[in-house]
Amino acid sequence: MHFVKKVPTSEEEQKAKEAEQKKRVVKYQAARDRIFEKRKNGELDDEILALTRNLLEKNPDIYTFWNIRREAIEKREGEEREKLLLAELQVCETAIHANPKSYSAWMQRGWVLGKQEKPDLERELKLCEMALKLDCRNFHVWDHRRIVARMANLNAEEELKFAEKLIADNFSNYSAWHYRAVGLQRKSAEEHGRFIIDEEILLSELEKVKAACFMDPDDQSAWFYAQWLLEMHSGKEWMKPDSHVTAFPLSISFHGNNTTIIMSKACNLEHVQQFVGDTEHTRWRGISELSPNPKSARIWQYMCDNQVKAYIDDKTLSLEKPYINKDYLRLAFDIGRKQSSPAFMKLVEDCRELAKMEPNNIWSVYMLTLCLREIAPVESHDEILANLKKLTTELDPKRKEMYLHMASRQILNFALREGDLLEKIMDGEETQFALRRAGITSVEGIELLAGLVTDLSVEGNELRTVEEILLPNLTHLTINENPIKTLPSTVSLCGLRFLSVASCPIRSVADVMNGLQGMCSLERFVYCETPLVEKTEELKKALPDRSKIRIKMESLIPVVNKLQDVFATLGRKEDQINLPQIVVVGSQSAGKSSVLENLVGRDFLPRGIGIVTRRPLILQLNHVAQNDEAKRRTPSGGLIKDDWAMFEHTGSKVFEDFALVRKEIEHETERVTGINKGISPMPISLKIFSHRVVSLSLVDLPGITKVPVGDQPSNIEEQIRDMILSYISNPSSIVLAVTPANQDFATSEPMKLARQVDSDGQRTLAVLTKLDLMDQGTDAMDVLMGKVVPVKLGIIGIVNRSQQAINDGKPIQEAIKDEQHFLQKKYPTLASRNGTPYLAKKLNMLLMHHIRNCLPALKARVSIMNAQCQADLIAFGEPVEDKNRTLLQIITRFATAYTSTIDGTSRNIETTELCGGARICYIFHETFGRSLECINPLENLTQMDILTAIRNATGTRHALFVPEVSFELLVKRQIQRLEEPSLRCVELVHEELQRMVQHCGSTTQQEMLRFPRLYDKINEVVSGVLKERLRPTNELVENLVAIELAYINTKHPEFASDVGFGNVSYSS
Repeated sequence: MHFVKKVPTSEEEQKAKEAEQKKRVVKYQAARDRIFEKRKNGELDDEILALTRNLLEKNPDIYTFWNIRREAIEKREGEEREKLLLAELQVCETAIHANPKSYSAWMQRGWVLGKQEKPDLERELKLCEMALKLDCRNFHVWDHRRIVARMANLNAEEELKFAEKLIADNFSNYSAWHYRAVGLQRKSAEEHGRFIIDEEILLSELEKVKAACFMDPDDQSAWFYAQWLLEMHSGKEWMKPDSHVTAFPLSISFHGNNTTIIMSKACNLEHVQQFVGDTEHTRWRGISELSPNPKSARIWQYMCDNQVKAYIDDKTLSLEKPYINKDYLRLAFDIGRKQSSPAFMKLVEDCRELAKMEPNNIWSVYMLTLCLREIAPVESHDEILANLKKLTTELDPKRKEMYLHMASRQILNFALREGDLLEKIMDGEETQFALRRAGITSVEGIELLAGLVTDLSVEGNELRTVEEILLPNLTHLTINENPIKTLPSTVSLCGLRFLSVASCPIRSVADVMNGLQGMCSLERFVYCETPLVEKTEELKKALPDRSKIRIKMESLIPVVNKLQDVFATLGRKEDQINLPQIVVVGSQSAGKSSVLENLVGRDFLPRGIGIVTRRPLILQLNHVAQNDEAKRRTPSGGLIKDDWAMFEHTGSKVFEDFALVRKEIEHETERVTGINKGISPMPISLKIFSHRVVSLSLVDLPGITKVPVGDQPSNIEEQIRDMILSYISNPSSIVLAVTPANQDFATSEPMKLARQVDSDGQRTLAVLTKLDLMDQGTDAMDVLMGKVVPVKLGIIGIVNRSQQAINDGKPIQEAIKDEQHFLQKKYPTLASRNGTPYLAKKLNMLLMHHIRNCLPALKARVSIMNAQCQADLIAFGEPVEDKNRTLLQIITRFATAYTSTIDGTSRNIETTELCGGARICYIFHETFGRSLECINPLENLTQMDILTAIRNATGTRHALFVPEVSFELLVKRQIQRLEEPSLRCVELVHEELQRMVQHCGSTTQQEMLRFPRLYDKINEVVSGVLKERLRPTNELVENLVAIELAYINTKHPEFASDVGFGNVSYSS
């Protein structure tokens, strides 16, 4: 008890307590064993009810005993059962007096009421009321009362009256206020089918709040209730993490390489997938400040280059334009005309009045601020900020961060209202959000615009970290003049192209490298007026210069090619990643083959009439310097001096003769499509290595045709269009639209197809072939300058080799020289921006930039797939090369784990409970040892027993000394009592050894998951061995006791000393 001086316990008192405790333990164990014995024998009679009652009235938390009582009661029938149920209520009541917060006793009482035919619910409600008066915070009583109220069919109005009565008795009864809130929700649901609080109810409830708050302004219970009423009235309960409202999308937007979904509150992936109809987990990533790989998040991204369908309110929506739930976004940012509430306007006046009466009261100012934020966020903007500043600096500095957070959100909401900025962002008219020198410490709430804002400027504020900027589609970020000291690696900023941290206190290169390394698309990093300026040289060494960046970007093209090869081997469509590549599209005889051969500088493509390219040709050009011996060395050790080619389907075979390359393409095409003119979507992969080429990844597709010829199928045009669209629909691809100059460019079929998938022309490059074949007196000047049809990436004209030049074997290098001569003569002002060499450089540059733009999403997708593959590999384990060896290794590891668990040398040591050797040690020293200590040597041995034994041993003679026979008889009977605890000890050790099998299975979990039947067999064998040894062990224990019984060693020193001590005591 408090304020009562503790008197130290003397040694004698302590011993007496321990002796008394031992007696209680012995009695408890005897009663427990008797209960289990009777239950085992099916004797669920009055005795077992009496035994369990005696124990539970002292300790009601033994749930097993309550279950036994249930079994005994349920065996009875009719009137006898009803009497037992009524008596059980008294047992529960006595147990609850012993422990008012016993789960088991309260659950038993609820069970009894449910079993009674006519339970006295009115009496039970009164008992609950009495119990709550004793302890209004006992949640066991509240839970029990809910059960009783449900059984009594009490309506919401009756429950509200009960809560009101408790509140009137004690304004500080937080549980009663909470119960009233639940009752209001229930009443509204009964009357309206959903939760609605009208003005009349609000006025009534807030009057109760006023009475409580003016009675004791510092008590929190009524203020919390008022805050709950405000939240419910605001209509924003859907934003709370613990809200009963199911999460729904606020916006879904497609960004070229990902689809971003913003939910109303954090939820798991399975819930998000309901709205986009995708079930694959590997392409998804959650964005959260709390974890790099969250299982629950508000922002989710589907890392895929293809648009998905959105399913909203039973409607299927295309994402050509973002889906935006404008009404809820306006509500989230407190934008739009708010309907004034007389009840809360009155609460505002009451709070102002109380603040004047109690100038140091926190709650009146805090509640006033919350009300103003909801009912008048625009008109009271300055007052809201002033109140929050007062709370921060004067009234409640301990909660400073919370108030600064609220002020920041108020400022952010206010900024979105100015100039209808939120409306412009939602309509796509604006993608930039600037909030400069506003004094904010947080940008909480900005994540709701993660699918809409790509440019953020928050310079001159008090932000201390960038981790809460959850805008994964952000490309420009300006955070100048903020107290930011480090740039951590965060997935939400990996797509940045521009970052400015000017005038931030960043001091070392290490403080920024983690963040910069994760920003794969970063083009410009501004760090002027920071301590980092002094370490520019160190930063230059850590960050590559522009030339190194270009070299590294160029080296990415071979990496993308390797990824293409890897994914091609996976086979499964769901494992594919749409990698950046150039797709060549054109009509038949448009000159596609000539363009590709000019880029390579070799004749290697099949020629002919009609459709020659009948399978997609994936062409990977790899630049290899002439002096690069490492790449030019063959597996046999020789060196390749000139260009060479390799096919994926031929393995490591090297083709140095490009005429053989042409034949291999023809042969491989006919192998799949036959000798007719049909097409196949199965690609042919060809790699060409040369010092003449720039690194490129291209796809050559069949030429567009209009009319089937010969053996071609009737739907050949549709097949070719579908194949072309399947490649150019990939947002990561660049469309190379090839059109002859002697055809009308405005009606070009390749350009028409390109516009279907790339309406804004961001990834389409046009090539105008056969410039030298135009009619006399005409030229392509207007087309090349984009005056006929503008193309954002440009239009490049080239001159193809004529068929006669091909037949005559004219080298491509000479043809390129003739092309340059023609351009200089015919188009002198455009010659430098046309021709094959310029086309090769342009394609290389476009592909590099395209890879850079796609890199963040590509990196994220590859990382996700890599992690999944690693997990699969770990689950699969090492390859099984030798079955016997693998089996022996697994069994050895299991045996090692088993023995180490006994020895205590296991790596996976349990911290929650004893197991293995430690448990066995505990059984011997604690359980078994205490059992022996509790055995009283003279228990059940009275003086009359001793005298009777002596008389029986002497017969007709009088005993002068104690006969040895009677001594042995009495001693053996007491020694026999050691057998039962010893056998129980064996049983406990056997159970622990059996349990260790499961424990060791968890330590070798991967192998056991991989070979479950082997695990079952190991379990079976070990259990069998332990069971087999149990009987001999029991016999050994019985034999040891029998050995002790066979010979009583009276010569033992301890026996002699005890006898001597006894004699001395007797004589004294």
